[in-house]
Amino acid sequence: KTLGFTSLVGKASGAVAGFLGAATIGGLAVKAIQAYAEQEKAVARLAAALKLAGDEAAGSVREMEAFADQIQRQTTMNDEAVLELAALGAALGRLTGESLRRATIAAIGFSKALNIDAQTAMRAIALAALGNVSALTRLKITLDDNLTPQQKFNELLRIGAENFKIAQAETQTMGGRLEQMTKAVGETFEAIGRELAPAVERMAALLTNLAREIER
Repeated sequence: KTLGFTSLVGKASGAVAGFLGAATIGGLAVKAIQAYAEQEKAVARLAAALKLAGDEAAGSVREMEAFADQIQRQTTMNDEAVLELAALGAALGRLTGESLRRATIAAIGFSKALNIDAQTAMRAIALAALGNVSALTRLKITLDDNLTPQQKFNELLRIGAENFKIAQAETQTMGGRLEQMTKAVGETFEAIGRELAPAVERMAALLTNLAREIER
């Protein structure tokens, strides 16, 4: 058992040394792992929210990831924030597919037009999808009372899409271009983190086993 314990310590030490060695240049490897972890969490939350909304199709999450990447390219929002926004729409409004994508675009549009948090806008839109327009009233968003609930929702998404142009226009400013550059760097970190993740997971397993051996 002593030899086994010593071997385990050696393996763990080697894994730690290898990981720390990879992270010496300004902590880039650590940042990369953190970036990938954030992306992974956002995707997991979206998958859970879509399941709650009744969409268990394997390709749905991948489609939303591609959509989030498109929004990141068109605006100053990063893809993780877009995925979180979509997760909120799916969980609260039971929105899926094209309706969810349109609602996400509308939420971003209203957030820029009304200078409010995008998640606040999404909550109002998601509730409107279920027929509750009280949140829209609080935000001073008015719709024609002669419209049916579905027509009101469609009109809400149309107006939000028009306002989305404000978010797109931000990318034409110096500040917007700098934000997009930062997001592009973040994407690079995510890609690196994805490659490093298996090694980090093995290291975590070794350290966990080591801790259990020490406790015995």
